[in-house]
Amino acid sequence: MKISTSGRYALHILMDIAIHSGDSYLSLRNISTRHNVSLKYLEQVVTCLTKINFLDSHRGASGGYKLNRPLEEYKVSDVLKVTEGNLSTVISDDWLAPSQDLKDKWEGVEEVLSDYFSKITLADLVNAKLNAKL
Repeated sequence: MKISTSGRYALHILMDIAIHSGDSYLSLRNISTRHNVSLKYLEQVVTCLTKINFLDSHRGASGGYKLNRPLEEYKVSDVLKVTEGNLSTVISDDWLAPSQDLKDKWEGVEEVLSDYFSKITLADLVNAKLNAKL
């Protein structure tokens, strides 16, 4: 499985907001500067996260983004499903065509990945990042 840059940055944005915003709104420009990523690119990712109500946005001088719920309610699987579409493994149908059994095995891998990522929350990621700095 390969996670796209959208998926990785969605997780980074959520973690950054969790760590740096407190109860206030965090400017996307600050996140862009901290991660050295194009503001335009982050705007696309944030738009996706805002549409599904993962983030609240506020315009103006003190505007930006903040989380809509407790960290424990953000599952990595939900974030990746939004940005990746699904958690499927990348394999060609031509390769699977000779054997239905093989296709069933790959679908089992997808279930394992989905189950694994559904057990990891944003709180887990934030705690791991903060503990790594110690």
